Amino acid sequence: MLSIDTNGNITLTRGDTFKVPLFIDVSDNIFAPIRFPLHKGDIIYFHLLEANRPFECPLLAKKFTYEDVNENNDIIIKFNHEDTVKLFPGIYFYEIKLQRPNTEEDTDPSDDYYITIVPRRKFV
Repeated sequence: MLSIDTNGNITLTRGDTFKVPLFIDVSDNIFAPIRFPLHKGDIIYFHLLEANRPFECPLLAKKFTYEDVNENNDIIIKFNHEDTVKLFPGIYFYEIKLQRPNTEEDTDPSDDYYITIVPRRKFV
């Protein structure tokens, strides 16, 4: 069973498989959403975390690229049985971040842009 509430909190039965599109809205108007344009080279990171753990120390890290989009240019977040079957039941948290390459000519590749798409939310 998968449930995502209006605040983005996820409830999942341990070990279940699911796919869900990630619509990234960049507008300020909830009545006129604007889809974020995903480009080749962009990477979306989904990290599942224990409470009070930093993004860089996930229990589970999933990486999605331009190849993981649907016909609407939304990333498809996919979970397999193996992703959660060994988790103890409880409250975890997740965050989703975008890494976009810096395309300016004289920049170091480590100067990529990182943007939090979904701030920390519950994952039960």
